[in-house]
Amino acid sequence: MISFDVKISDDSYSLSVKAMAEQLLEDLLETLKAIDPSEVQIESLRKIEFEQAGKMKRILDLSTIIYDPVVSTTSIRVALKELKDRDLLIQQFRLAGYKKMSPGPDDMNFFVELPKPTAADLGSFENQINLAQNSALSQMGKINYDAASRMKAAVQAEFIETRVTHLARRQIAKISDECNRHIKVFAMIRRKALVGGSMKIVEEDEMTSYRRMKDEIYSFAHDALSA
Repeated sequence: MISFDVKISDDSYSLSVKAMAEQLLEDLLETLKAIDPSEVQIESLRKIEFEQAGKMKRILDLSTIIYDPVVSTTSIRVALKELKDRDLLIQQFRLAGYKKMSPGPDDMNFFVELPKPTAADLGSFENQINLAQNSALSQMGKINYDAASRMKAAVQAEFIETRVTHLARRQIAKISDECNRHIKVFAMIRRKALVGGSMKIVEEDEMTSYRRMKDEIYSFAHDALSA
């Protein structure tokens, strides 16, 4: 995992920012890992609507959708609430574009294979990744602001010398810059894993992150985010 050095200053403010920045990166890694392509598709599947006996129904009204990535990341199990609805549900899945199905462990269950992600799905993945990245960058900015506010108050109260805060500001700025760089690289690694060849890099900042993600320091992130 990423660890920041405090060679410029190991004051309490810098150490606090160091700890929070490292935790922020750990949390971001988990957030990015949780962006599951299948979950995006399943959410669309849950919204399938159809008419039954003059009333609008959804798939979840007649069944439970079970997705277990440990068992399979390419299919879901549909557990019927009533056996009489089996043929109707199979028909609705087919009409919605889910053509490949297979028998389950019994008549009350069957499997539906998820199709390859559409262009809209790929766009949704990238949007979620961008939201996670921007949220992390915003959090890092707040960490900096809070540290600066606390140091200013401490100087005014004569708890610490101005010289100490000068070094602390330099140290915190270094940690912040490095953390922001790592945030963008983590997001780029996840984008590459989920979107692959469809990924479009148009900004110079994105190209910089794309190059940096090949650095050895990010091998652990590739292991975590490329699954």
